[in-house]
Amino acid sequence: MKKNNSGYSMLELIMSLSVFTTITMIIFQAFSTGTRNLNVTYHRGIATGEARMGMERMTQELRNPSYSRVTVIGGNRLQFQEPTNITSDGVITWSGLVEYRLAGINSQQLLRYPGSGAAPTVVANRVTALQFIKNANPNTLTINITIQSQTDAGHIMPVALSNAVEFRN
Repeated sequence: MKKNNSGYSMLELIMSLSVFTTITMIIFQAFSTGTRNLNVTYHRGIATGEARMGMERMTQELRNPSYSRVTVIGGNRLQFQEPTNITSDGVITWSGLVEYRLAGINSQQLLRYPGSGAAPTVVANRVTALQFIKNANPNTLTINITIQSQTDAGHIMPVALSNAVEFRN
């Protein structure tokens, strides 16, 4: 008598379903991990770009004042005067006080208050820490800034930058 083998046995069906489920779970896990890593990288990039732009703007502007025209208040506020005009005999005319400090939305915006009394401009957002250190020897100013971004999953991505500014005048 000949046996009919035209279908699958229950054991073969369970085994193929188990292999399919395992492969699907591995693919889903890889996709999920890749998406999460992309999100973290994206938000870290946002925070890094914001910190670099803020640091670069402050660094460029702070090279112009004289060391004696820069005042650090409480470690997280900076006031200075910029040269606005130099006569042929070397007399310098200075601007009003320009100030950098944290204020604005949730006190997490680095704002620049111009010496003219005009409205402040936002230099960087999501700033969680700002520190200015005036160094006497050599005459430099150290700027420390920390900016953070939050991923869609709620993870905080902090980025800290530090830079020393040498005064030209």
